[in-house]
Amino acid sequence: MLRSFMPVIISVFFVSAFSQDITVKGTVYDKDSITPMQFAYVINKNSSTGMVANEKGNFTIRIHLGDTLAFSYVGYYVTKVFTHLLKDSVKNAVLNVKAGLKPKARELNPVIIIPHTFSKEQKETYQRKIDEYHRGIASPLASPISALYYTFSKRGKELQKLSFLYDRLLIEEIKESRLSAERIRSITGDDTLNVQLFLNYCFLPDQFVVSASDYTLFLSVSKYYKQYMEDRRKK
Repeated sequence: MLRSFMPVIISVFFVSAFSQDITVKGTVYDKDSITPMQFAYVINKNSSTGMVANEKGNFTIRIHLGDTLAFSYVGYYVTKVFTHLLKDSVKNAVLNVKAGLKPKARELNPVIIIPHTFSKEQKETYQRKIDEYHRGIASPLASPISALYYTFSKRGKELQKLSFLYDRLLIEEIKESRLSAERIRSITGDDTLNVQLFLNYCFLPDQFVVSASDYTLFLSVSKYYKQYMEDRRKK
């Protein structure tokens, strides 16, 4: 009789062990330079909650033990931390971690930047969170009470932060794709162009890069390239 209950007891123990709420504290840093990365993104892939590290690269986030944390920054590979593998490191319901991000391949002459990409699943999750917040705060069908909830409640503020965070992630991905080194060189016809210096020279607002047609973006980049080369010749 006892033997028949053993699998049940073990299963209950296993589930309870990984339903524990813990606090994860740590630092996000650049693997190559070993320097903290300010404002890196910290995402709980299980709950779709997240935050931004502070100016020293430090973060604190509440999770369930067993959740997977993803650390991201534009121009870097995503680093994942599987907390079930670190259960023995949890002390007093606190887990300390250091997340190192690896820069994506870059070369000068010519500059090659591998674009930052998200999976279809990630994009859908991010867009769903953005839409959830905007529906609650801006929908003409939303009641005043609902609008107040999304503006001032703890849950509403969390959705507001996540909406902004995910919006920035998606915008940065689009920018890296539309303003990739390969594409800029194709538009300008200049295979030796230092793309990063050129883009620093241009005034291309995020909303313009995201929403402009290919033709409009082509005209704008071409115009800035002409000005850029003229200014360089004057110097």
